Amino acid sequence: MLNKLHALLGVSAILVGCNLPVAPVEEPTPQEPVAEATEPAAVTPAGSPTAAATAQSEPDATDAPVAAIPEGWNALDVPQLSISLAHPPGWEPQIVGERGKLDLFETEGVGWLEVVVVDEETAPLYGIADPGAAPRDMLASIVEPASQDGEYGDPQSVSGREDAYTVRGIDDIFSEQRLFGVAAVGDRRVIAIGHIPQETDQAEVDRLFGLFEMILKTVSG
Repeated sequence: MLNKLHALLGVSAILVGCNLPVAPVEEPTPQEPVAEATEPAAVTPAGSPTAAATAQSEPDATDAPVAAIPEGWNALDVPQLSISLAHPPGWEPQIVGERGKLDLFETEGVGWLEVVVVDEETAPLYGIADPGAAPRDMLASIVEPASQDGEYGDPQSVSGREDAYTVRGIDDIFSEQRLFGVAAVGDRRVIAIGHIPQETDQAEVDRLFGLFEMILKTVSG
């Protein structure tokens, strides 16, 4: 976990240069799998005073249905962002920052995925002019400035979800493999940014990229 904290400090410096937001980082707290929960966690309506007051708290596990959940994965309700998604076992969720960015960390590996809901406040932080742009167009607007510091491929649609696109590439300054993704959730857009150390074995990189895309695929609102 110490290595991850060092990596986070490095990412902060790079994200400033790429017009990506820097948020305070807190060590994730272990979360029990949904199957082991004895009672469902209370869901706080998004935008309420209680939700705003708990913006730094860990999101609640839930067994409410989420689209396309792979077998064995944990369903997760994130009231601070008004979304639900699923993640593999062994990943820890944490809400970071006043605007509520969800971080997912692989506890026994190097995977790290950021999930952000685009709105009028968060859009400028990612260089997005139109919060309602089509996912593919929004992805292009995010990747364009990032390409100044690395190399990225062409946008690819996420298998089984026509409203989601991802791009894989390498950030040369931070020396990491990176995935950018955008999915439509109703009339909103959700951004996913996946990080993998560049020296990671290619088979592991492919595995993590696949998990990043699958997590994005499960996002619903």
